[in-house]
Amino acid sequence: MSRKPLAEGGRNDLSEVGPGKMVGSISLFLLKLIVAAAYVKIMRVSIGGLSPETGAMAAIVANLCIILMAHFYNRASFGLRHVNALLAATCISSVVVMPREARAYLIDGWGIWLLAVPVLLHLLWGGVRAIAMFRGDSANPRERLQNALGQLLPEALARVAAAELTIISNAFLWMSPPDVPTGVQSFSYHRLVAPILWAFFCLAVVEALGVHLLVGLWKPSLGWVIFIISDISLLYLLGLICSLRRMPVTIDDQDVRIRAGILYDFRVPLASIINASIAFPSSDVKRPGTIKTSLMTFPNIMLEVSPPIPSPKPLGLGEPVHHVAMALDDKVAFINALRSNAVQSATL
Repeated sequence: MSRKPLAEGGRNDLSEVGPGKMVGSISLFLLKLIVAAAYVKIMRVSIGGLSPETGAMAAIVANLCIILMAHFYNRASFGLRHVNALLAATCISSVVVMPREARAYLIDGWGIWLLAVPVLLHLLWGGVRAIAMFRGDSANPRERLQNALGQLLPEALARVAAAELTIISNAFLWMSPPDVPTGVQSFSYHRLVAPILWAFFCLAVVEALGVHLLVGLWKPSLGWVIFIISDISLLYLLGLICSLRRMPVTIDDQDVRIRAGILYDFRVPLASIINASIAFPSSDVKRPGTIKTSLMTFPNIMLEVSPPIPSPKPLGLGEPVHHVAMALDDKVAFINALRSNAVQSATL
């Protein structure tokens, strides 16, 4: 059986690889936060000896120059909306950078209006555009959310915020239907994994409550910090569990979209799958060039890919993928679907 060539413009650009791009964006954002913290420290030491009036003006001028340089370095557009956004960013960053005496002098006097007006205008203008962007024509909710947040936040921060909100939103969308386009075959995998994760979630809840009570008796403030961190972690775990049902593996006329909840999301062209089998030795899962997408269970399907696809792991780590090992609820139906889509060799 001859392989069907991937249509021109086929989708395997890894633009939908959630964790890779998300972790890369978060890492870069954290690096920028470290640089920003160092800049704040340097500025406070530099202008700490000046008078409050001079220190406030020095902080505003220095932040405006740095923000303008960063804006032009990124070759971003420079319309009226961007001017307002730059002024708002300058006002906010200046308040953070300047020493306490200069901040008190500026906020207690007329400077509060100098700082507040650009910020309020940016929030109002950006908010109106964000609503329009969120109601846009894109079928991808995450893309609409990122475009909307991009009207209020820098692009990198908007990308990270959209990714985080998308993950957390799965915890509140557990009753929504699976994300499957019309006319596309879907194959679930949550029945194999979800019961184990639900048991783990219940144990985690009990552990979080126990740790909060024990630490809270010793030091209440630390107990509440641990409680908040535990709640956020549980929310992420709940989002992962709920995403398993909402994000099944799909097959269309061009490729196989392999997903593992919010952890993996990448495409393998049908033309690249040269073999698919449900009978393979356990050692095959551990050989180099194999990516295992099944969670807490042994894979029951092995895809052989040639030519290999780029690694979908975070930050592009790992070697090119030659084999994909995954676990589906109905492996026979998946193999039959591959056969009907002209994969060269799909064996039972």
